Amino acid sequence: MRVLGHVGAEDPYEPSEQVALVTARLRAAGAAVTVYAYRGVGHLVTDPGQEFDPAGCELAWQRTLAWL
Repeated sequence: MRVLGHVGAEDPYEPSEQVALVTARLRAAGAAVTVYAYRGVGHLVTDPGQEFDPAGCELAWQRTLAWL
């Protein structure tokens, strides 16, 4: 199984410790995990609105397309 994640580095709902724990558990279960953290971004990296990061959004889409 392959897993791709995109998270905001300053996400109050998914702190880096939690992301690291989930990543480790998925890898222990045999998954190939890739996680990208976007600095200066909170919870909504790709959703237009208050926390939207156009450059991060574009990078996330490019990384997703390459991953697929």
